[in-house]
Amino acid sequence: MSFQDDGYVVIKNVLTTEEVTSFRNRLDKYLENSVSLRRDRSKLVPGWAGNSPELGDDLNNLHQDKRILTSLENIFNGEEFRYVSHSDLHQNKTTTWHRDHHDLLRGKCSLVDTWHKDCFIVKVCLLLQDHNDNKFGLWMQPGTHLSDTEAEGVHIDSNATDLIIFDQRILHKGQVSKPDYVDIYKKNRYLLTFGYGLNNKYSDLHEAGATLRQNQQRGEMK
Repeated sequence: MSFQDDGYVVIKNVLTTEEVTSFRNRLDKYLENSVSLRRDRSKLVPGWAGNSPELGDDLNNLHQDKRILTSLENIFNGEEFRYVSHSDLHQNKTTTWHRDHHDLLRGKCSLVDTWHKDCFIVKVCLLLQDHNDNKFGLWMQPGTHLSDTEAEGVHIDSNATDLIIFDQRILHKGQVSKPDYVDIYKKNRYLLTFGYGLNNKYSDLHEAGATLRQNQQRGEMK
């Protein structure tokens, strides 16, 4: 499997099991006692990275973790990249097939330009629970980051300690079936996401759109 051809990669054991346990415990308490954007049984905190000191320095600043940045150096082939002020904290999220280019469109990037070779923005994901014995993890349609096409979906079997990186243009989804993860395992399903892109105008547009969306959503939290 190659990131260039498939549009995603799983990097094993970036976190330790002790970190996963600690992060989950803190997130449970944080989302029980803090405001969030609520949809059905899910909770979302947009723009949380660097803005949630209650979570502790390590978790609040996870988007700056050297292990993640080192992994991204390989994805960007040594070219200059940056964090694009895009972070979402999801608890028990459900999603159907979609691409993650909507923040670019909000930033006034044309749909055609989202396919430009220099419009290279990736999503870094941490699912803080194992998905090797279930199908409630992330699903990808390999190769669909290269053009507006569809392909057969595959489930990503991942551990709670793994890092998943994918091109934001790829068709992907999360859990959609009922009963869902929390019904079966009796614990919350977590997805932490961060956005990074080449240091260019496309990342500027994405950042503008992501900031607009996150600010609007934060205004709706309760």
